[in-house]
Amino acid sequence: MHSRANSRFSQRAVTALLIGMLAGCSPPDAPSPDELSYHRDIKEILDARCVNCHQDGEIAPFALDSYEDARDLSSIVADSVSQGTMPPWMPDNTCSEYRNDRSLSDDERDALLGWVGAGTPEGDPADSAGGDGAGPVDETHYDVSLTMTEPYTPQLRPDDYRCFILDWEETEEKFVTGFRARPGSAEMVHHVIAFVINPSGVSTFRAMDEADDGVGYTCFGSPAVGPSSVASASSWRWLGSWAPGGTHRAMPEGTGVRIQPGSLVVMQVHYNTIEEEPHSDVTSFEVQLSEQVDKPAVVLPITRYGWISGSSPMHIPAGSPDTVHSTSADLSEDILGYLGFEAGLSSGDPYQIHSIGLHMHLLGTRGRIWLDRAGGSEQCLLDIPRWDFNWQGTYDLVEPVAVQPGDHFNLECEWDNTAENQIVVDGEQLPPQDIQWGDGTRDEMCLAIAYITAL
Repeated sequence: MHSRANSRFSQRAVTALLIGMLAGCSPPDAPSPDELSYHRDIKEILDARCVNCHQDGEIAPFALDSYEDARDLSSIVADSVSQGTMPPWMPDNTCSEYRNDRSLSDDERDALLGWVGAGTPEGDPADSAGGDGAGPVDETHYDVSLTMTEPYTPQLRPDDYRCFILDWEETEEKFVTGFRARPGSAEMVHHVIAFVINPSGVSTFRAMDEADDGVGYTCFGSPAVGPSSVASASSWRWLGSWAPGGTHRAMPEGTGVRIQPGSLVVMQVHYNTIEEEPHSDVTSFEVQLSEQVDKPAVVLPITRYGWISGSSPMHIPAGSPDTVHSTSADLSEDILGYLGFEAGLSSGDPYQIHSIGLHMHLLGTRGRIWLDRAGGSEQCLLDIPRWDFNWQGTYDLVEPVAVQPGDHFNLECEWDNTAENQIVVDGEQLPPQDIQWGDGTRDEMCLAIAYITAL
């Protein structure tokens, strides 16, 4: 996973630049602006839709968790809301219905624009939902914090994929029901993926770690490297992932990912230093645990494996504005056989999808995931009409979707590989080149991530 141009600038620089650009711009009219105030009307909207990212220590370039912040940056807020670029919510909501929707309602949009148009009145702090005018407090409790054993400074440029062994010290079987990655350096960390290493694979993965100098080891695509990587394929699986825009991730109620005592967790961190000088990082992965769940779950990465192996290349020609690749499979036959046992599933069993995500790199323009039912109907799961690498996520379906044998899971991605859509390095836009599947900044992927359980 990668970033086109690093969007994390200093608050002062962003504020000066954007306020200067927006000087003299007025937001559209909104109803009853004289009745609006920050504490009574606006704070609750910002807390619910914006502050998860717009606070100190998070990925946004400035905070919006106080009246002073919201007032000083109000022209930026108004412009982003008017254009629909913020808050970031990438799915087309006509495809399916998702929990934790960050998009603004019409009333919320009108309130924000009306408040800015009225001169950003503060009002009485006692009118805030919390009563004291303070910003939201993250009270999420985590049972275990898994942290790198020592700092790491990226050695490979511009992309360094590094895997870190994290000891799992629980003595009883547990289920992970929620997690959060906490990047030590938001400027460099461009994704975090945690993998469970089953007890049978622990010695193999420790050997991979010991074969590489320094803390951790270099890894691409998966946590398994070297001659033993094929033999270890059945001993590891996904636990959870973080990408730009991600915050706390709660598994759907009553579900969780099993971890046995004696396991390990391997945390893959992708460092990108196209615009950032390498410096020290300590990233952690925090988890919530339960002793039992109603339905054990598995995180299932889904793609066409010929794209990865090269047997059916995912070719994206230089200069092409609209290359499309797609794949279709009956997952109950094609995939569940090798991983479904973790969720109590055997090949040919029906299952249900609780959440769905999509991953591409920098050239992606749109992506879609849907089911073709055996009876001839179609059901949309996720449609991202305007792909943005910096705002990826996993989307919880309001109602889990049941999938029967004979139903086909479909994935389609589109890319723009023209000269105008290339990354800028050292002030110069790179020329387009032919692209295939890969892990690097200028490679591409088309990957669905599904969270599934038995029916």
